[in-house]
Amino acid sequence: MKICFVGLDNLPVLAPEYRQHTIGGESVQQTLLGRALARRGHDVSMVVADYGQRDATLWERIRTFKAYRPDAGIPVLRFIHPRWTGMWSALARADADVYYTSCAGMQVGLIALFCRRHRRRLVFRAASDTDCDRSRLLVRFARDRWLYAYGLRRAHAILVQSAWQQETLARSYGLSSRVAGMLVEKRGLVGEQHPAPQEACPGSRTRGQVAKREDSHCGRTPAGRRSSFPRRQACGCKKKERFVSRPPVVLGRL
Repeated sequence: MKICFVGLDNLPVLAPEYRQHTIGGESVQQTLLGRALARRGHDVSMVVADYGQRDATLWERIRTFKAYRPDAGIPVLRFIHPRWTGMWSALARADADVYYTSCAGMQVGLIALFCRRHRRRLVFRAASDTDCDRSRLLVRFARDRWLYAYGLRRAHAILVQSAWQQETLARSYGLSSRVAGMLVEKRGLVGEQHPAPQEACPGSRTRGQVAKREDSHCGRTPAGRRSSFPRRQACGCKKKERFVSRPPVVLGRL
């Protein structure tokens, strides 16, 4: 299945060379889910902001398509171009079966219009309580609030984070939804290596600093007790780190 995640802030999470840009919680959630689906063999893509990167570049088996620069265009007119035109162009290049987006905003309506015209499916995920409560919606313009409500009504599936959000969405918009837990990925991806946990060296403590536990230094453990950390080969302050590989674990509902 071809799945496209629409999150303009996703690239800084996916690509280390763009980490200086804004990163949000839903960007992390979309990237974790995208990686998990890619590892399961799905064709995964993302629509992201234009940070000067090449279009259709591949990171971790996820192909990215740039929509528009966040600061591009003339106020008011930029709603049409480059934001609407740039979004639809990127969605078309992704050519997915399912489009997944999160967070309240005009983009939900724009994606819904695209999916309706091209007979594709849309999944929306609420990023916070305010996304489900019409009276607390953090969307400035009436035009964007209307587009968001339109997008919700046209979504083929709506995911929320809790039963409270589910009830609030039903009360505010008259729409049903499903509760989907947050995703957490344990350290260590397939094919990657990460350093074993490195603790502070006793010689690096300043005067007056108190060690929490003796077993927090260089793998030593008090008599009769076992450390929960893997033992290091040496102190680590002068020796090269030992690296370990760990299998990936994704917690939550996919």
